Amino acid sequence: MTSWPQGREHSPSLPPESRRWNRMVAFAEALWAERARVLEILTETTTHRFAVDELTRSIRALYGALEEMGRTRPRPVQKLAVYMPSNVLLYSYVLYGVIPLLYAGEVVLRPSAKVESTHMKLNRLLRGAADLPIRFAHMTQREFWECEVANADVIVFTGSYENGCQIAAKAARDQLFLFFGSGVNPMIAGAEADVETVVRDAVTMRTLNSGQDCICPDVIFVHRRIARAFRDQLISEVSLLPIGSREDPEALITPLYYPKVASSIGDYVAEYREKVVYGGAVDAERRWVPPTILFSDLAEMPAPVEYFAPIFNVVVYDDDEQLLERLAAPQFTESGMGISIYGAPWLATPLSKWHTVALDRSFLDLENGNRPFGGFGPRANFGALNGQRWARPMLISNEVARAPQVGRLRSW
Repeated sequence: MTSWPQGREHSPSLPPESRRWNRMVAFAEALWAERARVLEILTETTTHRFAVDELTRSIRALYGALEEMGRTRPRPVQKLAVYMPSNVLLYSYVLYGVIPLLYAGEVVLRPSAKVESTHMKLNRLLRGAADLPIRFAHMTQREFWECEVANADVIVFTGSYENGCQIAAKAARDQLFLFFGSGVNPMIAGAEADVETVVRDAVTMRTLNSGQDCICPDVIFVHRRIARAFRDQLISEVSLLPIGSREDPEALITPLYYPKVASSIGDYVAEYREKVVYGGAVDAERRWVPPTILFSDLAEMPAPVEYFAPIFNVVVYDDDEQLLERLAAPQFTESGMGISIYGAPWLATPLSKWHTVALDRSFLDLENGNRPFGGFGPRANFGALNGQRWARPMLISNEVARAPQVGRLRSW
């Protein structure tokens, strides 16, 4: 990574009194100056390739933050409290911590216990770069609630839907609560899809951080007309994936970071052993899950789960109505986040009720740290305020701007 990510050259000029923006620019420049050490820290939990992408997206989002503020125009708030995720540590730090400082007086972050040491290394490296008023809270979830969240204007929670609902239920009516979860993120290869394009995007998406990302597609639906060609092409592509350590700049497939995932994946693969057409030799002790392809018909498809491993769950369908009926099940609608549709544009309208639709490209191609992201399923993302809830693609500044100006949404 030798060139500055695109975005810096397009950052607008600001008057000298814009101190917080100047601090944000300083933070972006510190990320770039310390990129070697940043990547070294990130690869404790992610692949090197994913860490490079995360660093790039973080810098772009920082330089896009001013345009975001001009578009969303969030009202000032005093305090924002965040339950941080256990992955995409730097990008989450930027989106949930650094950028909100353009309209929040203070941000306090509680790192996930799973990755706390890595988060702290990043913080120690970068905290002096711009003198940002961000605090890290080293405490249990209960302590965090009692000491920090109870008096926050805005609460951001990342994690399981069930835990998010518990926190939302405890929030005061005038606290803005924002939940960021995960979705099934299906891919659909229709009868007219270009097989090479879909396979390329499926491999790219499913191997993000060796499969350890909530944006990865948990099921790939393929029309029977192209199923054989898709299967052959996918096996061919997967067989060439570079394998190595997380520190290896070339490796796409690495041992998993999370200790219990490989064991659960081993049980899952064993349950559907007859559907495995490639891979499947899980070594839980080494946290090793090789790229594994499951191939089945719609009537007997394995349950799509959040694998957090390089698992390709390919399901063959015969007609669009059959597929739409399956995608209307609560399993998909309640987790409606993103859906990628290739070669079947007519499916976009009925499926857009629950999902953000990417046509002939991957859902990842739509991701922009300065724009609302997600879908319309409550398990993917939802907001709550004054006894009302809503589910839609979300961006923190946009939700703060759209919330009624009552209670805790006040100037700092």
